[in-house]
Amino acid sequence: MKRVILGAAGVLVVLATAGVIALRHGRHRFLPPVTVRPNLMQVHNSFVDFCGIRAGKRVVLIDTGVDPSGRALDGLLAALGARRDDVSDVFLTHGHGDHVAAATLCPRARVHIGIRDADMAAHTAPTVPGRARLIGRLIPVAAVHATDGLIDRAELTLPDSERLLALPLPGHTPGSFAYLWSGVLFVGDSIQVEGGRLMPADPGFSVDAAENRRSLATLRQSLRGAEVQWICTGHQGCVTALDDQKHDRLDELIERVSMKVRP
Repeated sequence: MKRVILGAAGVLVVLATAGVIALRHGRHRFLPPVTVRPNLMQVHNSFVDFCGIRAGKRVVLIDTGVDPSGRALDGLLAALGARRDDVSDVFLTHGHGDHVAAATLCPRARVHIGIRDADMAAHTAPTVPGRARLIGRLIPVAAVHATDGLIDRAELTLPDSERLLALPLPGHTPGSFAYLWSGVLFVGDSIQVEGGRLMPADPGFSVDAAENRRSLATLRQSLRGAEVQWICTGHQGCVTALDDQKHDRLDELIERVSMKVRP
């Protein structure tokens, strides 16, 4: 029996090691970038999605993926007719490593992140929650030092482009933010897509699922009448705000989570 147990343990160690190797190797892979709308492209990097906005002669990134070598980043920039030096701003939806890996590769960019996630991204505070910390250890990335910490709702001016609206959405992480640009809402992991429906953040990888729902319940108030035509997530790509039956996906999500946060 002891030999059987030891043998099974050995097999598990081998499988776990192989899984880590595959995960680290796979993070360099990406699919061809796709156009979401004019001047906006999205790339699927391993198991993560991030976006690039063409803003005149410059490029603005929303997250930077899981590939620290920048292959996915370079693929996205090439599709936008740009290079790393053309990136003026990087807006991070939160501080988990699978969304910030290439942020250090854009030497001229200002890096924006929710102030409550800044230490996590800079590796001066632990990654939270524990499951995300484990993923960070399996696929480590370089520390990202933000130039601009975001605290509250803010309207920011982009070069040669429409203004960008930054919206705090705490819950997935303490400093999670969403960004609205030209009718596109970038939500990172604060919202996910399942079966065509918008869903709250994955509670297993969130610090406070209840806070995430409370944040989502007030999202329409935070938008203050701004139109949302697309929702771009951190792992399931971008979907239109209206589903096939012309129902508003965001309104439907807000209604569902609001029912759960009522006293």
